[in-house]
Amino acid sequence: MFTYLNTINDFKKLPETNFVFYDFNAPVDVPRDFRDQFSVVIADPPFLSDECITKTAITVKYLGKDKIIFCTGKKMTDMCDRLMSLKVRKFAPKHKNNLANEFCCLTNYDEFDEHMPS
Repeated sequence: MFTYLNTINDFKKLPETNFVFYDFNAPVDVPRDFRDQFSVVIADPPFLSDECITKTAITVKYLGKDKIIFCTGKKMTDMCDRLMSLKVRKFAPKHKNNLANEFCCLTNYDEFDEHMPS
């Protein structure tokens, strides 16, 4: 099942058991039983700032056991490598509003590219 959620009001429509509110300003303010529980963590931080990337990285490492998929602006790639050992992959996210910043997808595992079209 896929649900398109665009705004915080859309998220509030979900049953409480299916949604955990997350604020990157409180990186580990998530349920304790989520710690180290996810084989893959996918993140798309809301801002292209050192603070936002750093706090999101804290959450990603808190939640995940192994694989990280991280979509952000290309200008943040060095920080992503330093914080999480992420490398740019051939998949590049696109935005329908043609945002000015160039975006990329980074992961901590090379096999990701094997599943992407050439």
